[in-house]
Amino acid sequence: MTKKSRNFILEKSLNLTDIRRYYCSYTFIKFGILLFIILFNSMSLSQDTDPKRELRGIWIATVENIDWPSGKDLTSEEQKKEFIDIIDHLKKDKFNAVFVQVRASCDAFYESAIEPWSEWLTGKQGRSPAPFYDPLKFIIDESHKRGIELHVWFNPFRSVMNINLNNICAEHVSRKHPEWNIEYGKLKWLNPGIPEVRDYVLKVIMDVVRRYEIDGVHFDDYFYPYPVNGRKFHDERTFARYSRGIKNPDDWRRDNINRFVKSAADSIRKVKPGVKFGISPFGIWKNRSDDPLGSKTEGTESFSTTYSDSRKWLQEGWVDYLAPQLYWNIGYSAADYKLLAEWWNNNSYGRNIYPGESVYKIGTDKNIAWQQAGEIPSQIRLNRSLHNIKGNIFFNTSSYLKNPLGLEDSLNNEYYKYYALTPQIEKRNNVKPIMPFKAVFQRDNGKILLKWQKQRNEADYEQARYFAIYRFDDTEKVDIERSRNIKAVLYGTKTAWLDTQTVANNQTAKYIIIAMDKFGNESNDNCRISVPPVSIAGNMIISNKNSLSIINSGLGFTVFFNVGSSEVVRLKMFDMSGREIKTLFYGYKKEGSYQFELPFSEIKSKIFIIQLRTEGYYSSEKITLN
Repeated sequence: MTKKSRNFILEKSLNLTDIRRYYCSYTFIKFGILLFIILFNSMSLSQDTDPKRELRGIWIATVENIDWPSGKDLTSEEQKKEFIDIIDHLKKDKFNAVFVQVRASCDAFYESAIEPWSEWLTGKQGRSPAPFYDPLKFIIDESHKRGIELHVWFNPFRSVMNINLNNICAEHVSRKHPEWNIEYGKLKWLNPGIPEVRDYVLKVIMDVVRRYEIDGVHFDDYFYPYPVNGRKFHDERTFARYSRGIKNPDDWRRDNINRFVKSAADSIRKVKPGVKFGISPFGIWKNRSDDPLGSKTEGTESFSTTYSDSRKWLQEGWVDYLAPQLYWNIGYSAADYKLLAEWWNNNSYGRNIYPGESVYKIGTDKNIAWQQAGEIPSQIRLNRSLHNIKGNIFFNTSSYLKNPLGLEDSLNNEYYKYYALTPQIEKRNNVKPIMPFKAVFQRDNGKILLKWQKQRNEADYEQARYFAIYRFDDTEKVDIERSRNIKAVLYGTKTAWLDTQTVANNQTAKYIIIAMDKFGNESNDNCRISVPPVSIAGNMIISNKNSLSIINSGLGFTVFFNVGSSEVVRLKMFDMSGREIKTLFYGYKKEGSYQFELPFSEIKSKIFIIQLRTEGYYSSEKITLN
């Protein structure tokens, strides 16, 4: 039977009711398909595949030489080279923040008058690097050279890693104040219930905050030790002496940690309000079976083990961000990553959430999910769909650098293909940083060198902590909300950048430089640089060093222009039809940089064009008044 005859029989066999039912079913199916397409597209649109702001962080563990330095016996130069190799690698992969462990067990990876040098640095606790250098200052400088934030990672109360080893120097707090320490398993622990202990740890932290140009202070989850079977943390006498009227020891321990967290937050914000403060607790606050506010999980609760009331820290605004250690896979029965990510997203209280990702499990954990390449990419996609999750922190660096199951390749080719700025923290001032000015360019063999000046004000919050540089081709729409156009992120001490991406002689390139302060606020206006095609005379290619940039000064516009050689300069204003409105300057200028003030009172149009013209060269900028 042919297809045509089969269709005829089908049509003849249907009565009117059947036809109506068939039509309704067909319409319903079409509507369902259409609804699915709409929902799928809306879900895709809601997920920012290339976010402009996203924390791309990684933990660099120093304890037991996990990540850096790779051994106790390295020379100072070998240590420096190792860190440079690491930070160069992370810069290439477009990470924007590192969390470096600078105090693992009441010892220091920096020059300190309070605590001894770490054994993980020099092989012997209390021995300084030879030849001498300050590792913390070095790694801060090297990170900032590459536009990467450096957060100092403290273990607040862990005192001795292994009491069975005789490697503790006389200057260590466990020897100077044995009454502050509690043995627990093979560890010694500073007793958080003693007020002097909390004051001591805070003193150590604030010493670093005051003396170093750090971007953040970071605690891990070692407040009280994780329980060991058959062991009791003997702080009964401390509870009896310092209970503050609290009846339950567990509530008292949580209150000790809450007091410490609040005092750290208050101190950091008072001394250096732009330094970010965050904590990385165990990934489960409470299970729903114990508290209806908890997550739908069945794992260890940080609330009752390390006595970390992390949800309260968010609720009270004591932290700028939280990095819960979500070291499980999506679909894991006891602690599903997806359910936990959604729970933290819904309990962020307006603070940033950066889940900790277990890169170390890829290819090594027996769970089938970690034997597949897509687990971390799936977690990144999920996080980008959740409004209050603003990025990720990977544990750990040495595991990541092995490119487990091609994770690094996946990030380079898709998820971290473009640069991203670090997320903003809570705004603590309404003043924006002052934008760069007097920008000039130099074109040489297809490469563009940009230079600018930085405003230096007494008000620290007006300073540029970082610069972001965007590049657009002549045909591209200028849009600084798109991460794909970010070509570099520089620390605020840098005021020059070389674009090594070739610009053909007949092409125009546009650059925008924005300043960001320590809070992540962007400058109100942007520095714009237009690089025109080079002029061609015979076989000679002449690189023209003229440039034009314009900023909103608050009272009007300031027009900066650079003249590459002494010649006649025309600076004019046009309307959108090309009609000349006004000549701002017409005359001879020597080689150099100049500026012209254009008050708002002299501007009669909301949209106009400023044009700089010299012999064989012109550059134009369109200005729109809000």
